[in-house]
Amino acid sequence: RPRFLHPLSMRLLVHSLGSYESCPPQVTAGGLETEHVVLDAHSRRRWPHLAHLPLGAPAELVEADLPSSLLSEVTRAAFKEELDARAKRREEKSRKEAHEDRKRLEEEERAKSGAQLSAEDFAPLTRVVLEPDFVNDALLDEEAQLSASPQSFNTSFARMARHGFAAGTSPPPDQISDTFWPTLGGEGAAQPAA
Repeated sequence: RPRFLHPLSMRLLVHSLGSYESCPPQVTAGGLETEHVVLDAHSRRRWPHLAHLPLGAPAELVEADLPSSLLSEVTRAAFKEELDARAKRREEKSRKEAHEDRKRLEEEERAKSGAQLSAEDFAPLTRVVLEPDFVNDALLDEEAQLSASPQSFNTSFARMARHGFAAGTSPPPDQISDTFWPTLGGEGAAQPAA
């Protein structure tokens, strides 16, 4: 990514040295803040010294801490409000980032340590009701055996279809007599019709 002096730093140099031509080709200074930009039509109009870069090109604008050998006291006084406002914004941004970092670290520590529960975290039980266990262990064992081994039935589908849908292995009786059904009014079973 190409790096350029921030427009404020350029204005400081031009104000202090008189013109662009009298500015040094290279400046050795500490960076106060770096702004990452992608050039578009608006940024080209805003920063004409970046007009030689193609649209969509990334760039970094570095606000330099210019040495007093390059800046006069008159220039510092002329840009005092703007420099102070930027310094205040940088300080607030740094404080906010430090706060977010502390908060993130605290959350990570909390997540690493897990929830430390104590007896005070739970409400005391006033009465304990023990319910009987209704599940029969023998029934569970039988179910486990049945599910573990597949059952083999000696009944074919054709045989079941011939005898009826829900028929077992024996066919249904050919004739249904009244003896198979309860009677309503008499003693014993009703006599079959002749």
